[in-house]
Amino acid sequence: MKAKVNIEIKSPLRQFAENRKSVESEGRTVKEALDSLVTGYPKLGRQLFKETNQLNDFINIFVNGSDIRSQRGLDTTLKENDRLIIMPAIAGGADGHCNSR
Repeated sequence: MKAKVNIEIKSPLRQFAENRKSVESEGRTVKEALDSLVTGYPKLGRQLFKETNQLNDFINIFVNGSDIRSQRGLDTTLKENDRLIIMPAIAGGADGHCNSR
């Protein structure tokens, strides 16, 4: 049975989802919920997924505060009212390296 979940979209990606902070979605897994989400927001889908339908390296997904990479990735099972957060990785520094001076 598909779970109804809330997906929070962090600000750098909101422009691809009609500037919405959060969206309701459904799915048995994170992948299903994201597929449902990007059906309504195809521009967001191009930001989240590679052409191979794998999550882009710079996209982090959390379920109830836990990174899906430490679980089953996109196959992480969802429960009713779970909270997903889509957060792009933020790089810093002018040359892309962290300096500790």
